Amino acid sequence: MKTAKDILVCARDLISDPARWTQGRFARKEDGNEVNPTDPAACKFCAYGAIRHCQGLSIATAKAEKALAQAASETYSRSAVVVNDYLGHKAILKVFDDAIAQQP
Repeated sequence: MKTAKDILVCARDLISDPARWTQGRFARKEDGNEVNPTDPAACKFCAYGAIRHCQGLSIATAKAEKALAQAASETYSRSAVVVNDYLGHKAILKVFDDAIAQQP
């Protein structure tokens, strides 16, 4: 079973390439249309979409999302959504790094 740290690492790896990252939606298909992050056609993800793609909905997913939210608040005094959608790719990767570092 994946831990919150495993999920955060998976999600960060998934969006580390800007071509696989998006803003404003959990996930998008190649044509840019919105899709569920667990859909096989999903190829671009926001921070939370990447987390859900890596694990689906689970207790560990909720813990990973909470850790990401806490790291965003501590690092930028913003929500992870605001960091992802308005501060950009480099900023959300920093939040992932901080969240991962805080996990046991």
